[in-house]
Amino acid sequence: MRKPFAVNAPKTLLPMQHKKIRLLSDIGFTIVTIAALLSTFSAINATIYGNARLGYFLAKEGELPHKLSIQHRNIPSFDVWVIAILSITIVNSISLTEIAITSSVV
Repeated sequence: MRKPFAVNAPKTLLPMQHKKIRLLSDIGFTIVTIAALLSTFSAINATIYGNARLGYFLAKEGELPHKLSIQHRNIPSFDVWVIAILSITIVNSISLTEIAITSSVV
């Protein structure tokens, strides 16, 4: 059986933990993990498509190369690939702490 995460807090703040009552057993832990993964996927998806659409409009205005203003089935496909590749490169080249610091500055 998986043990819940250890929390270092006074017993007055966590009365349920003090009484050894587990509200979210292993099934609850799995549900919360899946919900977190879906939420993260949704945020990444929105970021990629939102930035691709922004690149499309900037290219349409002449601020970015014309190649970025081409759509396929009303989706700026090339922009999506560019943003996805840039995102994967950035995520794999710097640490999670640096990403969090950069995100909080913006």
